[in-house]
Parts: sequence; C-alpha cells; structure tokens
Amino acid sequence: RLYTVPLVIEEDRVRVRGRVNDRADIDFVLDTGADRTTLPPPLASQAGVVPVQTLKTAGVGAVDVGFRGLQVARIDDLQIGDLHVRQVGALIKSPTMPGLPRPEGAGFSP
Repeated sequence: RLYTVPLVIEEDRVRVRGRVNDRADIDFVLDTGADRTTLPPPLASQAGVVPVQTLKTAGVGAVDVGFRGLQVARIDDLQIGDLHVRQVGALIKSPTMPGLPRPEGAGFSP
C-alpha cells in the first residue's frame, strides 16, 4: 500500500504534521535516526499521551547536560497524511534538556 505523507523543509529540517490521539495537531521533525517518536511534556499532555515508566538516560553533550529522564509512553492513534497507525511506542522527553540552541520539539520516527 502507498501512503502520502506531506512534508515541509524548514530551518534545514524535514517537518511533517500529525494528529495524535485525535486530540492534538503536532508538527514533528522527521528523525530517521531515532527508534521512537518523541514528544515534549506539554505536547504529550495536550495529546493525552500518558507515561507508563520513567527511565534515566545519558546522551551526547556537555557534562550535566546529556543526562535526562525519558518517560516511556504509547500513542494510541497517530495520523500523518494518509498514514494511520495505532499503538505507537513513544518517549516523552521529561524534563527537556537545558542549554540547547532551540527548544526541543516533537520527533517522528518512521
């Protein structure tokens, strides 16, 4: 089956607009290197995405900036263009990382 996913290139990023749990329209950055779709806490709350567990993780970056909590969650219903999927694994980036050049947004992992 063929799906049409409209995208926009903005600020050197590929962006797609999705509807999460039929509650929130969210602009996602297409992140082909991620293994999960990600949401910052305010967007997760708006979309009714509820964490089921919190993990501690360390990433790249300066000392004390790369450590954070990630909340494991599930998106019950995600629609992007013609693509409509259910039970999508997600991470809520909570808290968001300080010291970044721009605020963290949502990321869509295909």
